[in-house]
Amino acid sequence: MIFDNRSNYMLKYEKAKAKLIEFNIAKEDYPHFQLNSDDLIYITLYTLSRYCEEMIENPGSDELRELFSELTNVSQYFDSAVKSKSRQKYDNLFLLLGATSYFLAENFGSAKVLISQIDDWSYNKGIMDVLYETLFFLSSNKKHSFISFDENSTKYFNAFCNHFDKGDSIETIYNALNILREQAYQSQDIFNVTYIDLLYGVSICATHHSAWVLLSKHSDIKAELWKEYLLNDKSIKLLWPAQRVILEAGILTGKDIVVPLPTGVGKTKSIELLLRSVFMDTDTCVTVIVAPLRALCNEITTDLSYALGDIAVINQFTDTMQEDFDLEILHNTKYVFVCTPEKISYILRHEPDFLQTIKLFIFDESHLFDDDTRGAQYELLVSEVARSRSSSAQLVLFSAVLSNANQISDWLFHDVNATIDSSLVKSTEKTVGFLSSDHTIHYYEKDEMSMESFYVPQSVKTAQLQLKPKERTARFFPENKSQDLAIYYAVNLSKGTGVAIFAGQARSIPSIMRRIVELDSRGYDFSELVNYGDITQINSLYELFRQHYGEESELSKVVKMGILPHYANLPNGIKMAIEYALRKRHAYLVICTTTLAEGVNIPIKYLILTTFSYGDSKLQIRKMQNLIGRTARSGIHTEGSVIVTDSKYFDNRLNWKNGGGYQWENCKKMFNYGNAEACMSAILRLVSGLRVDYANCYRGNSLSTYLIQNYKAGSCFSDLKETLRSSYRKRVSESIFKKYNYIIDQKVNQIEHIIEGIENYLCYIYSIQADQSQFMQSVKNLTDSTFAFYLADEEQKKNLEKIFQVIAEKILDNVKTDDVPYFAKSLYGINTSRYILQWVDENILMLTGCQSDELLRAVSDLFMNLFSEQIDISKDIFTIILNEWVSGELYIDIYNDLGQPLSMNQIEKLCAKTFSYDLCFLIGNVIDAIGDRDNNLSDSFSFLQKQIKYGVSSYFRILICENVFDERYLSGCIESIISGSANITTEKQLRQILKAYNSEILAMLENFPEYFSHRFREYISKQ
Repeated sequence: MIFDNRSNYMLKYEKAKAKLIEFNIAKEDYPHFQLNSDDLIYITLYTLSRYCEEMIENPGSDELRELFSELTNVSQYFDSAVKSKSRQKYDNLFLLLGATSYFLAENFGSAKVLISQIDDWSYNKGIMDVLYETLFFLSSNKKHSFISFDENSTKYFNAFCNHFDKGDSIETIYNALNILREQAYQSQDIFNVTYIDLLYGVSICATHHSAWVLLSKHSDIKAELWKEYLLNDKSIKLLWPAQRVILEAGILTGKDIVVPLPTGVGKTKSIELLLRSVFMDTDTCVTVIVAPLRALCNEITTDLSYALGDIAVINQFTDTMQEDFDLEILHNTKYVFVCTPEKISYILRHEPDFLQTIKLFIFDESHLFDDDTRGAQYELLVSEVARSRSSSAQLVLFSAVLSNANQISDWLFHDVNATIDSSLVKSTEKTVGFLSSDHTIHYYEKDEMSMESFYVPQSVKTAQLQLKPKERTARFFPENKSQDLAIYYAVNLSKGTGVAIFAGQARSIPSIMRRIVELDSRGYDFSELVNYGDITQINSLYELFRQHYGEESELSKVVKMGILPHYANLPNGIKMAIEYALRKRHAYLVICTTTLAEGVNIPIKYLILTTFSYGDSKLQIRKMQNLIGRTARSGIHTEGSVIVTDSKYFDNRLNWKNGGGYQWENCKKMFNYGNAEACMSAILRLVSGLRVDYANCYRGNSLSTYLIQNYKAGSCFSDLKETLRSSYRKRVSESIFKKYNYIIDQKVNQIEHIIEGIENYLCYIYSIQADQSQFMQSVKNLTDSTFAFYLADEEQKKNLEKIFQVIAEKILDNVKTDDVPYFAKSLYGINTSRYILQWVDENILMLTGCQSDELLRAVSDLFMNLFSEQIDISKDIFTIILNEWVSGELYIDIYNDLGQPLSMNQIEKLCAKTFSYDLCFLIGNVIDAIGDRDNNLSDSFSFLQKQIKYGVSSYFRILICENVFDERYLSGCIESIISGSANITTEKQLRQILKAYNSEILAMLENFPEYFSHRFREYISKQ
């Protein structure tokens, strides 16, 4: 090993110096460095040149592998040397050497970052110039027009560029390189010898990742077809390591595979290549991408529309539960459908034949099998797709946090090796900083949490705040509280760099916002947040928030300062505008919940944590890993940093007596990918233990026996809660009971929800069976094919089969033959579905001919009757808010009209979740229950469903929200511009009239975030 302990300490010192600059620490507060990290330049240069020499002379040697492992240290040294600003006259040289070492370490994203930072390269340095231009070309696919090399260098550079641009022979590159190398060695110039070997090494690495070589080698598509694509300027010519590894696993040959890759290593481009390969040899092809979040679906759709819009139709299904799709359009077309798991389940229930038309299924963020709310139905959906797809269809699962990918692949594909080794692909460097009470940040490497790497002292400068009238006690910011410190670091680090403050849940965001507003009122200076961002775009975001929430809202006030919120219940259009603004660097600071961990990509470098909680429970390690993965997007930053601002973790790390040591160890585990929980099965909970607290767990066999014996009783779950509460009360003190007994209700509700998901799915199975005996056999086959059954022990397997059997028996006993089609389509459990069907049967004549407001009142009453436990407000207030929502009233207007019995957050949650999802879901089931008995009534409910979904009053505004952007206020603004909008009833008519009013609409949109004019132009430009 060239890097010994002394070298590693010098590297840590260099990293520390870089952090001291980042945190603007005064030089007099710098720690004393016992070694001179400048000495490391000789070791790093030697390592780099030695690696390239071995790469050229002895590829495949043991020494080469050992040297490769040290390239990360080399690249981090040169990267940190630039950031430390201690030898600025060498910055361009260090950036070039850092980019070279990153590239050779197969970290192409970080190489791109460093090469793009080289400003005003001074030429006439011989081979060094060629190395710079080669790396610049590889990272940007561009060439400087003014460069001039000697004859041999020109031959090399032209050969290199011609390979990646046109697919010319690699041999020509190496012929030119060999001449250059011989020339350099004859000159006996040590710098020429060093740089020619670096250039040679970069060329070897680049050609090993050449799309011209790898795409035809690892696919069944002929090279001629790939050539047509690769000649396109938008094509991927250099495959990143993740893409190469995925190709080598056989993904382009139709192989089913589980892909557990870190975040930000090139997954989107891999999906693009996979889709393109599927489309290349057919005129008709349907593919489906399933992603858990609507925002992620939006992002995927946008990315693929840009990449594949020339050869395929990219269509994002709305997440409204109604039949807004037509199988007839699939003929002679290449299609990519993007949707949520719930929407594809709905489609497959209503159009079973659709499954057989699909050639490729991609499940993104596919670690939902044990999710509390979606896990059971997600598992049954994936099982159904794997089992019932056409024989030629391919199934691919992507996830950044699947630590047991081999188990998933063995279960789904009966091949434990149908996955890839995630350790072969490295993401950008991550460091974790723990704040101590003396305001020192103690840094650890994410993959080596056992030893402190370096520290940053005196990282906080306290400011005195203005006092309000009658106040006498001096006030300072930040106070020694995790929230204050999070705000402090976020504001000071987000000057041109993306920073996110993580709030464990949406209800934590208002308290952070309130504190920021208070600090602003006390004179704390937030102006630099706007100065570093785009003030015009920040003001336009403020204007949109002002319209929705009012100018006195804390949300509006902090947005005006350049601080953006991001959480699930924000209006979808605002969320999209915020994500766009962050990607475009219009603003740099976001306060977010776990929506950040669930796939939404925004360019942040720092993630600041005030808590390790998620709601009332501890954050899962794999969710934390997903959060951390969102920092330092490859190609944007070379390093991501997590800062934990609650000092108790570090301060009490040695205090084992009072639990501090255990907290510290558990805290460190959160950052180690090797500790991430395996992805399990929600269905397995039916036969597993039910844990209430750390000491009390009810045995799985007892739980499953209870369910088997009592499931058919109407009071099954309420009795189970009472039984468990009674037993728990006898075991623990009253104080412990009061603290934890809510968990019993929570977990029994989860079990009930899981069983409802199974009921629903078995009804679908029943609808496609010829007789009862065949149905019971199908149920057993289904049970045995679940992930739960795969994971279960022998006793659990028997109990699972019995539970599925008693559910099937309940279906046979309770579902009439004529009603089976409805129960098959419903996504509720048996009892709820039966109630809805009975309600429709009893009220259909009364509903026929009802006006829209009468239908709204009727379905609102039905919802309150079915789900009263979900609603904590009176029926009158519920109805008032619903009516105003459907009329298009904005949150601030609803809030003012109510006279403040509810907070803005409550109104927001009610509209965004209860109305837009839960109530719409119910209406979809009502429409199914009506069936073909009254098409006019079904149409009326469909219109009402979309009104509630988007919170708008007219069909024109629905068309805007479905096709252009989901922004209810702006849809009204567009409607007011267009005369005759009431006559627009089709998407084709919509596009035509929007084109006709193009200039007027764009003039209006200029006052609002750029995202909306961008989406509008994109929409009207489509044919």
